[in-house]
Amino acid sequence: MTSKWKNGVEITVNLEFDTPEKARLVEKSLRPDNRDIPSGLSIRQYAKRHTLKIIFNSKKEGVETLLATLDEVLAIADASISTLAEV
Repeated sequence: MTSKWKNGVEITVNLEFDTPEKARLVEKSLRPDNRDIPSGLSIRQYAKRHTLKIIFNSKKEGVETLLATLDEVLAIADASISTLAEV
């Protein structure tokens, strides 16, 4: 995970999977939750090979919201990963 502090905050999370299919499935599972996000926050994500990359951007005054959203997205990703493990 990396972060940049300038006029705001950018955090990049890389999730590594054992197959490209799992990375794509988890990426798809996160899409619905990334549509209705708080003002001043943006989320981009994509799966490439075995990696799911999620990039969070927030205005400087929205850091608390960014952290709460990051926590929520990672919890959903964890639930998706757990579900895949059982299938």
